[in-house]
Amino acid sequence: MDLDSAILYTDDLDRIVKFYVDEIGLEVEFIQPGSFASFIFPNGASLGIKKSEELRARDLPGHQAFFIRCEDIKERANEFKARGYDFFEPYESHEWGEFFAILDPDNNKIGYIKRAS
Repeated sequence: MDLDSAILYTDDLDRIVKFYVDEIGLEVEFIQPGSFASFIFPNGASLGIKKSEELRARDLPGHQAFFIRCEDIKERANEFKARGYDFFEPYESHEWGEFFAILDPDNNKIGYIKRAS
């Protein structure tokens, strides 16, 4: 089973698109100006970000999380550290694998994970 897609919510679509392209390195798949953007991962999974218009608890920015499988995780953590990022959860190595997390501009959690072989 593989992740097909996930959706997050934002109050500022332009800011969040810039972040996911410039900081995370995702490719834009589709943009509906002022309403929705989607990004494509190298494995074909997509991340959608929708402008929050209704104040329903599930649509509030900052209440979502997703995880990116990353083989070069330690290097990726060092890149974020060199760029001055504060880690939401610092890089750690565990018996099950390696992990760290940052927050996007809406305070959604972006976890990077490399499972032990």
